[in-house]
This record gives sequence, structure tokens and C-alpha cells, in this order.
Amino acid sequence: MNMIIDSNDSNWRLGELVCLKWNDEQIKKSGQKSYAYCAVSSYICVREATDRQYGILVKVLGKISKEHIMFVNGEPFCKDEREDLLKGKCYYSFPFPTLNALKEVLEIVNSNEALKGRFEAESMKFNPASTFWVREAAGGFLSKKPQYYDASSGQVCKATAGTAHYRLSIAYFNKNK
Repeated sequence: MNMIIDSNDSNWRLGELVCLKWNDEQIKKSGQKSYAYCAVSSYICVREATDRQYGILVKVLGKISKEHIMFVNGEPFCKDEREDLLKGKCYYSFPFPTLNALKEVLEIVNSNEALKGRFEAESMKFNPASTFWVREAAGGFLSKKPQYYDASSGQVCKATAGTAHYRLSIAYFNKNK
């Protein structure tokens, strides 16, 4: 699932700091608990939208270990936010990027020194040649294990205990929508 931002003001420019209002999409409801993906807070525009392609926004969430990742509907999920409702709770997670989306973003950032500087200026520090969590998981539906992408080797690897990897949130937007 890709977070596609619906906004009246989405003509964001390359390198612009974008403060998103709350966007969410429910992925599972189970009894008194529900789970949803969210996009909120500060993102940096790494690609402007055109008539032919989506624009891309990126938020660096820092490094986390596999112990903070659970699976909801077969997708990796972190309890980033919680909302107490009258009858239960709703947990929110920034969605994990697909391998292809992550590679595209890393390629864009690696080829643009000004973008690297924008992330640094906004205290969203990360090394594009590091390791990053991806949506793809190892194992079967009932025994999924998180995986990460090692950008320096170009390999997808199974997570091991005690190691931390960067987590990025990637959102897409249309021109003038």
C-alpha cells in the first residue's frame, strides 16, 4: 500500500519541507482494536509531481530494531501512535516502503547533494548507503520475519536480533490534487 496524499495544496517543490496534516488509512479492525497507516508531520519533497508521475515525499523516522516491528494483515507495522476511542484503541504506523520505492528514493537522494543537505538541515539525518527496513518479509503468512535492504551491497537480508536499521516513510502526491 502506498500512502497517496490528498491535498488541495500539493505543488510542493524539490527540497521543500512539507508539514502534512493527518492522513490515515485503516488496514485492520479486530474487536476493540484497529490498525491504520498514517502520514503526518514533516516530510521533505524529493521529487516534484508532473503530469506524468507522482511527486515523492520522504520522512526519516530514525533507526529501530526488529523487536519493534509486528505484522498486521501480513504487513510490517510499528505502533507509532495510539488513539484511545470510546470502545477500544486505534494504533497507527507509518507504512514501510516497498523495496522498489526505497531504491527509487535512495537513487534520487544519492544523485542530489542539495537534497542530502536538506535532510541534514531538518535533523532527518541518514546515510543513503546504510540499511533500511522494507515492506517485503521473509517466511510464510503466519511466520513472517522483517527484512531490510543493505544499500551498500544491494542485498535484501533477514533481520537479526540486536541490529537497528533506518526506517523511512514515503508518501506520493499528484500535481494540483
